[in-house]
Amino acid sequence: MPGIVAGRNLFPSLVLTESIALLHSPQATPSADDPLPDGDGRRRAAAWGAVLGYASTLLAIARNILLVPVYLKFFSLAEYGAWLASGAALVQIIVTDFGLSGVLMQKVSALHGARDSRRLGQVISSGIAASIGLAVLLTVLCVAGASFLPVMKGLDSLEVLTVRNCLLLAVGANAIGIVSSMSFGIVRSFQHALVAGFAVFVADLVNIGATLLLLMTGAGLYSIPCGLIIRSTLSAAFLLGYLTYLCRAKFAAKMTLSLPEVRELFVDSWRSFWSSLALKLQTQSNVFFVGVFLSPQVAAIYGLTVRAQETISNLLTQINSAMLPSMAHLLGSKNETRFKALFLRILPAMSLFAAAGLVAVVSVNKSFVALWVSPTAFAGQTVSLLAGLAVWVASIGSLAYDSLFAQGEFKAIARTFSTTALIHVLILVALLRFGLWAAPTATLVSTALWALLFWRKVLTKLKFSVRELRGAFTDVAITACIGSLSVFGFLHWAEQPTNWFQLIVVAIGIVAGFLLIVFACSARMRAVITEEGRVTWRSLRWR
Repeated sequence: MPGIVAGRNLFPSLVLTESIALLHSPQATPSADDPLPDGDGRRRAAAWGAVLGYASTLLAIARNILLVPVYLKFFSLAEYGAWLASGAALVQIIVTDFGLSGVLMQKVSALHGARDSRRLGQVISSGIAASIGLAVLLTVLCVAGASFLPVMKGLDSLEVLTVRNCLLLAVGANAIGIVSSMSFGIVRSFQHALVAGFAVFVADLVNIGATLLLLMTGAGLYSIPCGLIIRSTLSAAFLLGYLTYLCRAKFAAKMTLSLPEVRELFVDSWRSFWSSLALKLQTQSNVFFVGVFLSPQVAAIYGLTVRAQETISNLLTQINSAMLPSMAHLLGSKNETRFKALFLRILPAMSLFAAAGLVAVVSVNKSFVALWVSPTAFAGQTVSLLAGLAVWVASIGSLAYDSLFAQGEFKAIARTFSTTALIHVLILVALLRFGLWAAPTATLVSTALWALLFWRKVLTKLKFSVRELRGAFTDVAITACIGSLSVFGFLHWAEQPTNWFQLIVVAIGIVAGFLLIVFACSARMRAVITEEGRVTWRSLRWR
């Protein structure tokens, strides 16, 4: 299921969290060995984090899109659909850190800024222990519950066994991934974004290579979860080792386990637990429900049809990760006026970036799926359009979500996501029998609802005036209108590309034409994009 927040594991970027904590740290006294980064240093870490994040995203695209035709040469579409509907979907819902990583990130960043080496070592050790304990507990629960999963239609007994075994392997991979994710976040909290990003990038490369090698040696569907296990193990081992080096050599932090710290971490993450579970139910459950109510083949068709929209969502995640630290800094400094101005600058920029990618994707998605897999794997323009619209709405709503998270509105976030998750599931259960269009419809409705509720709360808390909002929302409306007309015009009057070269040229042309029209209609939009590009480039070049 597409959704920009989904791509971010519920929390705002790790950079956002660490920036808030560093700003609030009471005793930020730099040392000669490891000086505390100033504003430019944090921006540079954020910029490099975004660059390496894009590199990993491109590898994810290669794995999730380019490798699919290779997969289908070694196992059937039904088997792959059953995997998507069970292992790839259910594990993403169940095996999660449940908010623990966000709490740990904030604590480590604050203690790093305060130079409290004694408690720093305790919190890191306790956080890693808590993540390992959580991973083990969730693995046991998933293994115990695997036998109760509904049997997918259209599979023979051997394929059912293969899918179940791959599910168990995926559970193990994601459990190790929890520890890896925790370690990655802590390294990022120390502003060592380059090391953390490079470690994950190399692990992603190894994952792709291992998956291809296993496919060639006849491992079949087992190649996918085994590659994930290799990836998670490599990144977790390296990042844990690097963390140990940082704590002992750089900060003289003694790694000691503290049960009270473990208990405090779990208590602080309780609300995030419900938020994470509720949001994952909305963002990861569509393929699962389609597989159960319809069939594995239809689940595969749905997953393949919305894959390009999900890719755009992942790309938008990296943009947010680069821009949001400055929002958190301004909130911490109580400069509400400047924060509101920055908030309203980011809003039209995010709507533009999301619309530019989605206009191209939705316009040529039918040809893309046909060239990528098969013409029969396309679920229809209705599904494609609704999925694209859901991603665009999520890009608008995620900005309000990030603002509320930065302000500590965890209770409101958890309550909202729990409500919209229930609505999402009810829509799926009630409407899926009438057609596949119900899946993206459920996503769009639940996304629009939480986005609306978050925006209402943000506007109330920050007390925006009508005058302040008029310019930003006018640009959003211009973007939406031009994007809608572009897609409508292309689908009704243009011919679909028939080869990869045509598809690439047409997609680039659509994006270029869309941006030119928007910039011609909005001088404010031109100014915002120019300034954001200049600041990002300066951050990358800072020495």
